[in-house]
Amino acid sequence: MKIINPHIEQYPSVEKISESYDNLKEGVTELAGQVKADASDAASRVGARTYDFVKDKLESARAEASSDLGKIKTYIREEPAKGVAIAFIAGAVLSLLLRRR
Repeated sequence: MKIINPHIEQYPSVEKISESYDNLKEGVTELAGQVKADASDAASRVGARTYDFVKDKLESARAEASSDLGKIKTYIREEPAKGVAIAFIAGAVLSLLLRRR
């Protein structure tokens, strides 16, 4: 952005300021591009870490649920009457809770 004016020739510092402004503008534009690229990289890394964390926790929860389900099955096989009673009570409570809504 050069300032062109016939009367500017008597003030050479105006031309220097104009060039400095152009350099500053280019530098800010370049810096903004670099910051954008760095932010994109950081977001990708955070996304990958989050995905891995959630995946690990999900696998852990599945393993624990499977283990607990196995314990429940074993208990029901050993104590079928208690298992039926617990299932009946759980169903009745759930039914009461759902009716109130």
